[in-house]
Amino acid sequence: MRPVLAGIAAGVLLAATACGAESPSPSSSPSSAPPAAAATTTTTAAQRTGVTPDQVCALVTTAQMSQFTGFTISSTKPETSGNVSVCHFVGTAADSTSPVSKVIIEYQPDGKGAVEFTKARGEAVPGLGAFAVYFSTSAQLSVELSASGDAVFHVFIEDVRANHNDPKGAAVQIAQTAVPHLPH
Repeated sequence: MRPVLAGIAAGVLLAATACGAESPSPSSSPSSAPPAAAATTTTTAAQRTGVTPDQVCALVTTAQMSQFTGFTISSTKPETSGNVSVCHFVGTAADSTSPVSKVIIEYQPDGKGAVEFTKARGEAVPGLGAFAVYFSTSAQLSVELSASGDAVFHVFIEDVRANHNDPKGAAVQIAQTAVPHLPH
């Protein structure tokens, strides 16, 4: 489970919105086709959000993610969480051999309200979308994609050793790569 903004009721609201009933989905690789169950999950998410989990995973390559974080990212794991399209980037750090989720990116079609409510608790990050805020307590970057819409792109750095102990720098690089390819 990703960290939640400590002591902030709105942070809990944001997490609850982003962490609805999860539908399991298998790990993916560019050469493998998802099983029928995963295809159904992806289709449902696409109908609700316009962006599928597979499309979210394709926003940043594993090579780019490895470069941004300094971890060896070996695969992605797309899934849906309620109406949120989610992609886990799975990899290992230099001091580990066990692959785990190192970064999670999400496209949330209706997350602007929660970000607006909590943004005073974070640090504004200029130059990304309509508004972006970084929460150091959870190593989370949230980007409102347009001033007139509700869609938000989130980056959760699961291992704060990313980018030589600069998780914010890694999150910004990830968002700079992904946000231009999302609907605004």
